[in-house]
Amino acid sequence: MLHIRLLVPTDLYEQVLALLDAAVGVTNISVMKGAARSPAGDLVELDAAREAADDLLDALTGLRLDERGSISVEQIDLSVSRGSRQAQQAGAG
Repeated sequence: MLHIRLLVPTDLYEQVLALLDAAVGVTNISVMKGAARSPAGDLVELDAAREAADDLLDALTGLRLDERGSISVEQIDLSVSRGSRQAQQAGAG
């Protein structure tokens, strides 16, 4: 599993959330509206199956989030939850 932190400009928020909601292999989505200061916007965090990450990152860069906001990715050593198991199974399919 990977932990992904996004700093999302306010005008991209709805598009990013729609993308995440529809993405396969994504779980534990959390949002902190207005929490990002530089670049300004919303903080969105999520966990994604490693197998799903390439498609997800391609879609996020397609929205130019890498240019207008920020995308950070960290390896998760352990994630214990039903959502994590389901994301890993969906991502592997």
